[in-house]
Amino acid sequence: MTEFTIEAAQADMRQGYLWGAPSVLVSGSVWLVAGVVASAVSAQAAVLTLLAGGALIFPISMLLTKLLGISGKHTAGNKLGTLAGEGTFWLLAGCAIAYGMSVLRIEWFFPTMLLVI
Repeated sequence: MTEFTIEAAQADMRQGYLWGAPSVLVSGSVWLVAGVVASAVSAQAAVLTLLAGGALIFPISMLLTKLLGISGKHTAGNKLGTLAGEGTFWLLAGCAIAYGMSVLRIEWFFPTMLLVI
């Protein structure tokens, strides 16, 4: 197993995931769609849009990355890859908290999601 320096591990992640650009594009698009839904439909529909769209950010980002000709993978042994997976639990817990906040006061959902992310 190759031992990575932090600089090498970061460079590997940037190369494998196109500097994170596809994920930023997809994430921003999901937030934009949720904002449009909030304006056109309802705040509750926007909450569901952001939660459902948020669940699709990673798969759509990986699809976009591969369509752009990038691997969408990091090198085996890169500890930053496992770090991303470990953060997923806390992100899901934060989404549950944000949804709970929306039940109490709908206007608290989006600021709570911003804090979670």
